[in-house]
Amino acid sequence: MQNKEPLSVAQELYARNAELLEFNRILTLIQDIETIALAKNIPVQEHVAEIVRKIVEEAEITLFVITVFDADRLIYQSAGSFNGQKLDFEQVDLRFNAKFDVSDIFINQDSSLRQNYMADDVFEGTEKELELSLQPIYITNKLRCLLMYAERENQMTSFQDHLMKRLVDFIGTILGNIILTDQLRLTTIGLERSNEKLKALDEAKDEFVSMASHQLRTPLTSIKGYISMVLEGDAGKITDIQKQMLGQAFFSSQRMVYLISDLLNVSRLKTGKFVIESKPVYLPDVVESEISQLQEGATAKNLTLSFVKPKTFPTISLDEMKTRQVIMNFTDNSLYYTPTGGKITIELKDRGKSVEFTVKDTGMGVPKNEQHKLFAKFYRAENARKARPDGTGLGLFMAQKVIIAQGGSIIFNSKEGKGSTFGFSFPKAKLEIKPQED
Repeated sequence: MQNKEPLSVAQELYARNAELLEFNRILTLIQDIETIALAKNIPVQEHVAEIVRKIVEEAEITLFVITVFDADRLIYQSAGSFNGQKLDFEQVDLRFNAKFDVSDIFINQDSSLRQNYMADDVFEGTEKELELSLQPIYITNKLRCLLMYAERENQMTSFQDHLMKRLVDFIGTILGNIILTDQLRLTTIGLERSNEKLKALDEAKDEFVSMASHQLRTPLTSIKGYISMVLEGDAGKITDIQKQMLGQAFFSSQRMVYLISDLLNVSRLKTGKFVIESKPVYLPDVVESEISQLQEGATAKNLTLSFVKPKTFPTISLDEMKTRQVIMNFTDNSLYYTPTGGKITIELKDRGKSVEFTVKDTGMGVPKNEQHKLFAKFYRAENARKARPDGTGLGLFMAQKVIIAQGGSIIFNSKEGKGSTFGFSFPKAKLEIKPQED
């Protein structure tokens, strides 16, 4: 007897070690399935079914089923196997919901409980003497799964019983990884499709803006032209009041033309059709022409608008129309955001290596915490939105694009309540046009 007792202990230790090795072997096989599931875009159901098949095959379980729920709603069709054969789940939703109260299983019952439900009541083709064991598993707060398993004549071996208990947390972790990865993949696919739709809508919007802008610009150009002719006396002499009114109409139509041009240029930027058309430009004449259109508006607001035209200035290569828009935008903004009695000073300087245009005002200025966003598309500072609700937020955005596209740089300096300086600078080395010698 004394010799048999140590041998019995050794045999028991050997058996436990063998059982442990077998546990680990089966768990490793399941983990390999998880690795494949995460590496390939294969539906979750197929991987869960493969896990079930492997457990039935390796652990010799007669019936093994995994069903996944989101709250109390079945979201993944059960994956199950009976004697190694895949179960038919054609009516599983109706039959399962008729027999089980999912909330009751997960909330009110013990973590592992053998129920008095016969397998054939839920899964067609199984044998009635198989009594189901239910094992609820929480994957996340809402995402849960239910293990259902049974052995022929309800005779679970010690190994099978221990394996089922070890599988609970292991399968919960693996299923969580597989399901959440699959949900992320589906979400990504959905976002990609939504993004494609948004791109198509954006392209349609750009096409509409471009078409509408072209259609609007033609009649506005005609209106502006006729007003100009009347102002110049081509239709006869006009009174001072008529001249003032027509001047405001001309200025408003010019502003509308520039707004439409901004919309067109934004659309062209997105489609790659934004083109700089450079030609020799004498900036003092351009600035003087634009300022003269704004002088009457400045006088009406009791603002001092001053510009001293330089006597000498180099001719440089620029896109005249787009540069005019920038000059008009900077000056027009100063008129809007400078209170009555304020001063706006416009300067054009030759600084030797560069030429510089600036508009300095005594207006409301830009809050410091918003200055870094000021040139973003559609962005407007909060105080500017209050002073001028009808602004578009495109003027400064397009001004920066136009100046940089021509090799220049934006000048900006502001202090809230103290005024702002907007402008641009161009290097003479690349843009100056020197007169040719005889």
